[in-house]
Amino acid sequence: MPGVRTEGPRPSDAPVPDLRRGVRKKAVVDSALCKGCGLCVDACPVGAITLEKAMAVVDASLCVGCGVCATTCPEGAIRLQG
Repeated sequence: MPGVRTEGPRPSDAPVPDLRRGVRKKAVVDSALCKGCGLCVDACPVGAITLEKAMAVVDASLCVGCGVCATTCPEGAIRLQG
């Protein structure tokens, strides 16, 4: 089926954020490592990541800290911080 990916991590493989502590981590992109492949854009369940000038950009106001993008990135350019 077009647009459906079967490879790569599943959302259930992502770390679950600990919301009880009141501190939510957000995805942060290391611009030195990002190659602009767009896999994180496709993987983000809330649409918090876009590509701008061949670089992943995270909208922190939309990011829920699920970590799917970090586990999807083949370059290791995304980490959760906060």
